[in-house]
Amino acid sequence: MKKKEKEVPLSELASSANAVLRANIVKVHSKILLYTLLISVLFFVILTVLLVANTLKENNTLKLIFLFLDIFFGLLTISFVISYFSAKSREDDTFLMVDNERIIGNSGGKESETINATFSEIQFVSVTQSVIGRIFKYFTLKIVTSYEEVEFLEVKNAEEIKDYIIKRALKEKETIIFA
Repeated sequence: MKKKEKEVPLSELASSANAVLRANIVKVHSKILLYTLLISVLFFVILTVLLVANTLKENNTLKLIFLFLDIFFGLLTISFVISYFSAKSREDDTFLMVDNERIIGNSGGKESETINATFSEIQFVSVTQSVIGRIFKYFTLKIVTSYEEVEFLEVKNAEEIKDYIIKRALKEKETIIFA
């Protein structure tokens, strides 16, 4: 009988490999969400205190506006809490490692995409930067192979990784598209 091979998770494979480069993933989105969450909570508490303390006794219109704003900031706070924990889970699962033979990574989150490819399988590598990325000095790294497409968000050293992948892929084969 043939013995079944144990399937090794990519994260273990990446940590045991001799990495030439590891992605420096910054955790900007969760920080931004945390700050906006705190501001939203602050406004929610202030508006709630004003409404409960009944400081707006005479003006019903102003009371109605404050009630609307209180509900708005309450809902905003709930959405920020959900977004914050979603961003945190994505960041905790995200990794990218490049060694002399292959690229191993996971883009993180519920809809996470994984990559485990050799350099000869690379078809396209690109680096883009959003407005927020320019402020916080991070990039989005997109790697396309013959069978998958993976985007890694918030990568500080994306240019360095892209250059290394292109250099190694060109050694493996003659045709690669890069942007």
